[in-house]
Amino acid sequence: MATDARGKVGGGRAGGMIQVAVVTGFLGSGKTTLINRWLRTPGFSDTVVIVNEFGDVGLDHLLFETAYDTTVLLENGCLCCTLRGDLADTLEDLARRRESGELPPFSRCVVETTGLADPVPIVRTFLTDERARRDWYLDRVVTIVDAVSGAGNLEQQVVARHQAALADVLVLSKTDLVDEARTAALAARLVAINPMAQILRSAGADLAPEAVLDAVPLPVHSHDHRHDHDHDGHGDGHGHGDGHDHEDGAAHAGVLSVTVERDAAIAWPALARWLTSLAAFRGNDLLRLKGLAHVIGESRPVVVQAVQHMVHPPTLLDAWPAGMVPRTRLVAIGYRLDKAMLEKSLEAFAGAESTNQKGERAP
Repeated sequence: MATDARGKVGGGRAGGMIQVAVVTGFLGSGKTTLINRWLRTPGFSDTVVIVNEFGDVGLDHLLFETAYDTTVLLENGCLCCTLRGDLADTLEDLARRRESGELPPFSRCVVETTGLADPVPIVRTFLTDERARRDWYLDRVVTIVDAVSGAGNLEQQVVARHQAALADVLVLSKTDLVDEARTAALAARLVAINPMAQILRSAGADLAPEAVLDAVPLPVHSHDHRHDHDHDGHGDGHGHGDGHDHEDGAAHAGVLSVTVERDAAIAWPALARWLTSLAAFRGNDLLRLKGLAHVIGESRPVVVQAVQHMVHPPTLLDAWPAGMVPRTRLVAIGYRLDKAMLEKSLEAFAGAESTNQKGERAP
C-alpha cells in the first residue's frame, strides 16, 4: 500500500512476499526449545530460520544436508541462517539466492533474537528498510514468557518489558511447572502491559508452529473483556474488566497502555499527520501503537501501526471484525502516555484537516 500524509489509503500487501515472525523472549524463556520442536515438524519445511548463532538454536540432533556459506539445509527441508552482520544485508542475500534458485524455495521466515535483545531494532528493519520491505512482510512478533520467572523479569528487566509490549502473540511457557493461580496472575499482568496480544499457553513446548504462527490476530476491540486483573497489581482481588485503560495495572512495570477512540470517521491526511507527529515527538516513549481506523471514504478498516519513531505503511482489512461498529480505536503502549492528551491532539489534527477542506486557513 502506497500512501503519505497527503495521499489516500489504498491497496494492500503484495502477494508472494515472505511472511516473517520475530520470536523473542528473555533468557531462559524457552524460545529455543520451542523452535527446536518446530524444526522437527514437516510443516516447517518451507521456512527459513535466522538466528544470531547456531548455538542459539540446538541443531546438533539434525543432519545438515547442504551448506551455503552461513546457510544450511536441514534434513526436514528447513533452512537455518546464521546472522553475523546487518539483518537487512542477510535478508537481501537470502531473497536473492531464493530467486536465483541457489536456495530451495521458502515462503516463511522465523527470526530468533537473543534473550537480552530488544526487538525494536529488528522490527524497525522490517518496517523501514527498503531492502527488507521489498521481499519480506513482518506478520507478527511472538514473545515467549517463562511462567516460572517471567513475573520477576518483567519487574526487573526493561528488555523483558519491551519484548512483552511489542508482541502480537504472547506464549506463556513452562505452565506445567507452576500452579494455575500463578499462571493466571502472570497472564493478567501481561494483559495490563499489552492488551493487544493473543495469549497462548505452553507446557513442555507443546505448541505446534501453526498454533503460534498462523493464529488469527486478536481484534483490537476485544481486549476489554478478556481478563479481569488487579487494579493495583498487588493481588487484592479488586478485579475489573470494564474496558478502561490499564495504566494502574501496568504502572508497577513502568509500561502503560492507553486506548484512543473516535466514533466519527477521520480524514486520512489528518490521521497520518497525527501519527507522524506522535512518532516524532513521543517516539522515545512509544513502544508500540496499533489499531483500526475508520477513515473517510474507505468502507474497510485501516490498520495503523507505529513503533517508536517509525510509522508503518497502513494496510486494509477485508471487513470490520464481527460485532464491531466502524470507529477508530488505537492502543498505544509505552511510558508516560496520557490518554486525554492523545485524544485531544488527535481531535486537533482532525479539526485542522476539516478546516483545510473548507478552504479556510487552519489555526
